[in-house]
Amino acid sequence: MAGSIMAKRVEMTKMPELVAFMHSMIGMAAVFIAIAAVVEPQSLGIVKQLGDAIPAGNRLELFLGAAIGAITFSVR
Repeated sequence: MAGSIMAKRVEMTKMPELVAFMHSMIGMAAVFIAIAAVVEPQSLGIVKQLGDAIPAGNRLELFLGAAIGAITFSVR
């Protein structure tokens, strides 16, 4: 919804700023998804039960996704 409002208001000469804004929002979404996956991994099918450890490959993926997403969001 915010994206469609921004797209309607932005002039064509301001399109690079709109694309940068959208990429920043995607980075923030990646951080929130990684946080949700660490807090409740069983709801996303990463583990079978709540007490199970998150596999190393998934932990690496979540860390990289959150780190890159945070950088993308902060460099806007």
